[in-house]
Amino acid sequence: MAHHWLYPLTPTTADLVAAFPDIFTDSRVRLVDVLAALGERGLASALLVLAAPQLLPTPLGLSNIVAVPAVLVTVQMAFGRGTLWLPRWLLNRVFPRERVLATCRKLIPILRAIEILVQPRLAAVWSSAGVRFVGVFAFAISLISVFPLPFSGWLPAISLILIAAGLLERDGLVVIAGVLVGMAAVGVFVGVLAGLVEVGKAVAA
Repeated sequence: MAHHWLYPLTPTTADLVAAFPDIFTDSRVRLVDVLAALGERGLASALLVLAAPQLLPTPLGLSNIVAVPAVLVTVQMAFGRGTLWLPRWLLNRVFPRERVLATCRKLIPILRAIEILVQPRLAAVWSSAGVRFVGVFAFAISLISVFPLPFSGWLPAISLILIAAGLLERDGLVVIAGVLVGMAAVGVFVGVLAGLVEVGKAVAA
C-alpha cells in the first residue's frame, strides 16, 4: 500500500522488494519465501513475483517456460479465487539469489514510478467483479507470454506487473494502464505472428 495519509506506517510494495537483499542471504531462494516476504497480499503479489522475471534477458523458449506459473495465477483471478494455490513443487522451487536480486533491480524503479502518483481510486476496478474481469484479461496476456515468439515477451510482463501493482495499491487507474499496455502487447503479438505466417508462405511458395 502506498504512503497515503490513511496508511502512514504501511510499507509500499517497492519497500518490501527493496528489502530482499537483506532478507535473502543464502545462495538459493525458494518461491514460497519470496511470497512470504511480500506478506498476505493475495493473488496480486504472486502475479507480481511471477511476471517480474520476464523483465530479465532470457533465451527464447526458457523465458516462455518462466511465464507458465503466471498463467496459473491469472486463471485463479479470472475465477474469483480469494486465496492463492500453487503446486508444492512450484512453491518449493529454488532460484539463484543473484537472479532474484537482478529481477528486483529491474522491478523496483517501475514500482517507485508507480508510487509517485498512486492512490486508492476507481474502486470498481478492484472490486470482486472488477478483479474477475481483469483476471480474464490478465489470463489472455499471460498466455501470450507462453508462446515462443520473438519481440513479444516484455510488453506482457510490464502489463501484468502494472495490473498486479495497481491491485496491490488499490489504484484502478494503474490497473487500466496495465490493460492498455496489454492491448499493445496483443497488437505486437498479432503483428509478429502475421509476419511469421507471411514468411512461411513465402518460403513455401
